[in-house]
Amino acid sequence: MQISIRENTSIHKSLTRILPPSVLTKLHLVDELNYKNMMSLLQASRIHGFIAWPTIVSEILDNKEDIQNINSISIEENIGNSIFSYITCTKSVEGKVVIDEINQILSDPDHHHALFHQTPQQLDKDSQNEYIKLMKLEL
Repeated sequence: MQISIRENTSIHKSLTRILPPSVLTKLHLVDELNYKNMMSLLQASRIHGFIAWPTIVSEILDNKEDIQNINSISIEENIGNSIFSYITCTKSVEGKVVIDEINQILSDPDHHHALFHQTPQQLDKDSQNEYIKLMKLEL
């Protein structure tokens, strides 16, 4: 079985910390291919799968309806509790105010649904179910 993963990505680094070497050596590390090329190889049955964040998959499909032909398998190990994002503003009082306001909106339960309800539409069925459960969404 050929499972590809982009070398030196955050997911690769996380898996390197938690998986034993015997498992890591079975992964096919790629450094030149981008995810779109890996998707082409998958659709042509040249690889059996690749490791990526679920939201990447819908972004790289030329035909968005092909998401129904993709199955995902969750990595059971806890690879982290957060996905880091950054908000960049000027280093000024106004920039700090903007960042504080955005952080407040992101943590407000009233805005939770509005912020996250569109993402499941971009995921395959398995990832949709997992995402809805983890985000505690009521769709």
